[in-house]
Amino acid sequence: MPNEAPRRPIENAGLAKALGSLLRTRREDLGWSRGTLVEKIADMFPRTDELHGQTIATYELGIRRITLDRFVVICTALDLDSVETLARGLRLADFFSSDSSIAISLAALAASTDKKLRPLSQWATVQLISSPETQMVELTVEMIESFAKICAVDIEKLRSLLDAAMKSYAKRQ
Repeated sequence: MPNEAPRRPIENAGLAKALGSLLRTRREDLGWSRGTLVEKIADMFPRTDELHGQTIATYELGIRRITLDRFVVICTALDLDSVETLARGLRLADFFSSDSSIAISLAALAASTDKKLRPLSQWATVQLISSPETQMVELTVEMIESFAKICAVDIEKLRSLLDAAMKSYAKRQ
């Protein structure tokens, strides 16, 4: 099989986490369980190696490194453009690799009028009431992932919305 491409996994941990997050978000947006995704893949690609829901979970969490061919199969089953999804993953990879956090002003977030940020605005208001001395907070990667789900946006969009809210608040001050 000299013409067959090697099945090497994506080694960059940040990229693996970013891609997994994008795949999980899409699967959840479709309302599919991991088992449903496995069934869809088996129907679309009957000659593909057997895949299990737990394997999908490890890809989504970035625990197991996904191969490019498996990534394309999963993207196809999820009706995602694999090239665009990979590009988005590369943009997010630095964020996931660095385990960086985002510093935000609770006052700025509480003052946000963006409807998509309403749940976080309410959260920030409660934080300011319960701990008025705390003006800034560091949002960890895990918090940002959770907040993105709560706001029904992807991580990139949430970061953009938070950035816009901080800039808008700074202009008003």
